[in-house]
Amino acid sequence: MIFSNIEEYLNITKKDTIIFCVANIGILNMLENFIISCSNNNIDIVLFTLDKEITTIINKKYKIDIIQYGDEFCSILKNDFNVTVDLNNYIQYNTHNFRYISFARFFIINKILKRNINIIYSDIDIVVKKNFTEEIKNIATMHECIFQFNGENCVTGFFAMKPTQKLIIFLEVNNLKRLNIFKYIHDQQFWNNVAYDNNLFNIYFLNRDHYPNGNHYYKHHKNIKDECRLIHFNCLIGENNKINKMKELNEWFI
Repeated sequence: MIFSNIEEYLNITKKDTIIFCVANIGILNMLENFIISCSNNNIDIVLFTLDKEITTIINKKYKIDIIQYGDEFCSILKNDFNVTVDLNNYIQYNTHNFRYISFARFFIINKILKRNINIIYSDIDIVVKKNFTEEIKNIATMHECIFQFNGENCVTGFFAMKPTQKLIIFLEVNNLKRLNIFKYIHDQQFWNNVAYDNNLFNIYFLNRDHYPNGNHYYKHHKNIKDECRLIHFNCLIGENNKINKMKELNEWFI
């Protein structure tokens, strides 16, 4: 089902936890692979789309809830940050425009948390191997935030948050503006430098064998492939490199 904005969806959902991703047409192939892996493991994913073309394509092929977020996101960028971004092309990691796209998740999360709903966020360069929903929800009963771990700090490509007042205030648009978020290369650098390094929240790190990031999985996949809940194909630059690695490791379903 297609929703014209996030409020329309939040007004009718009965979920206590929303699992979501964000995408534009530039990453359609990886998005489809991600959606298929979610479906194969009974993960009910919600997609926030940043352009109308990807909304139309995904709605025709998959039975998932889609929230059209592009206009609202562009409005936030323009009105609060004086930024204009083209959402209709692939935006490569670590490029200037990527920093803007990467922060969309925080604006979305703030609105969901305000409705007293938990979130689980996932990048679309992830392949789901097992249903992780209940495991993450159980961990969240004792922790404010749950993050994938890269051996040093938080990976913001897969994480969960519960609706605490402290998190809601931190993720308000005005506070993110005050913190000058776009001086950071991307959301992960911002989160680690501002939130993690300053111990602002109670953060739990996921087991790396169960929730491996790219380098950990590439190195140890023969030993952990049967126990991991997901594989995050990060630590590679460029969509084609990620897709080729997924194909090499037999994790490409299109």
